[in-house]
Amino acid sequence: MYYYKVLNYLRNILLGICIFLSLLIIITPPIFFTMTLPLMQIILILIIIIVIGILIVSIKENRDGARVFLLGFFIFSIIIINDLLYNNHIINTGYYTPFGLVIFIFSQAYILTSRFSGAFRKIEDLSKNLEKKVEERTLNLENEMHKTNVLNRMISVVIQSNSNREILNNIYELLHQRYNLDSFLLYMLNESILYL
Repeated sequence: MYYYKVLNYLRNILLGICIFLSLLIIITPPIFFTMTLPLMQIILILIIIIVIGILIVSIKENRDGARVFLLGFFIFSIIIINDLLYNNHIINTGYYTPFGLVIFIFSQAYILTSRFSGAFRKIEDLSKNLEKKVEERTLNLENEMHKTNVLNRMISVVIQSNSNREILNNIYELLHQRYNLDSFLLYMLNESILYL
């Protein structure tokens, strides 16, 4: 967390300098603002170092796609530094920034593709789990409905019956039909046991 604050602070300082140099390009003649090119190249190298630092911290925090991003950005950065050195006649290689940009874009495309495929896999897993949960809940609801129907039938039998013996006979028939019970015990309030 501390790294991000420091790197964010440095980034804001460099951003302010870049905005100032951009304003110089707008308001001054070319003979003046071309003298700021070495300063802008130094700022570009500092920005590359800051971004690589942020990416290293992101890798330590196991952020998704940070390794691929660092690899693509690192290759792009090496090619940018090569072009800066070639432009200042320090080395004699050539300009390769377009190739570095293509590599960087492909690394970004790979990150996006892997994120989309990961999201698609998560959606598939969620839909499978959802189907299982729906099946489980449906079975639970069916069981509850079955129990409710049996209880409702028993209540209607009790309400429609005139005597205790008729109630017991009707409940016995209901349990025999629903659960294939041949006999059951019923404990009465007067502590006597009736066997059917």
